[in-house]
Amino acid sequence: MTDNTKTSLSTSEQIKKLNSLIIQAADQGKFKILKSLISHTEVSQNYLNANGNNALHVAAARGHVECVAALIEANLNVNFPNAHQVTALHFAVRNNHLNVVAYLLTVEHISLNVQDSDGDTPLHDAAENEDIDIQITEALINAGASLTIKNQEDLDPIETAEAAANDTVLEFLEEMKNQSDINSYIEKKSTAYFPTYKIKIELEEFEDDKPNQSENKPKNEKLLNIKC
Repeated sequence: MTDNTKTSLSTSEQIKKLNSLIIQAADQGKFKILKSLISHTEVSQNYLNANGNNALHVAAARGHVECVAALIEANLNVNFPNAHQVTALHFAVRNNHLNVVAYLLTVEHISLNVQDSDGDTPLHDAAENEDIDIQITEALINAGASLTIKNQEDLDPIETAEAAANDTVLEFLEEMKNQSDINSYIEKKSTAYFPTYKIKIELEEFEDDKPNQSENKPKNEKLLNIKC
């Protein structure tokens, strides 16, 4: 083995180790540590944890919005799916993290209607979670999420909410469906409502001494099977 080969292997192992630490930092919300690690290596969206998720998936699932922002600034693809075709937006919605959903909706080229392996969009996920913050559902609609896409069970988001007996979301989505001009609704609401989602994050000001947020796990068993 030549010296050059030894160096290459050493560098490869170092990058692997750093990306493993990046996922740990994203999982625990250690923003300053994450930023330091990012400055020392190229973050790979293809480096996955034992559950098949990358650092962005984990940060979104845990609700660490500052870590999500840092990883996207490090050029991780906001729409990158895991093996179940679940994206960061899916994870943020499923775990009821309004702050992360709000930030992701400001990211250029975010895919609102991406479907996972069950055919569910993020709006389907909101529709079947009875504990969902209704502001998440409103934000998805305001951003342009589709009410008509069907999942593998041949259900659109309204039918999904009905099947889940999620009355609050069902009522809201039916109201949206019955709007003669949904764009007029969005324009009217956006004046007072949507700007709360235009979050500007000053990354340098975040402190790393915040207590870790515990994962807000959805009750739906199907969602629990997709771990972060």
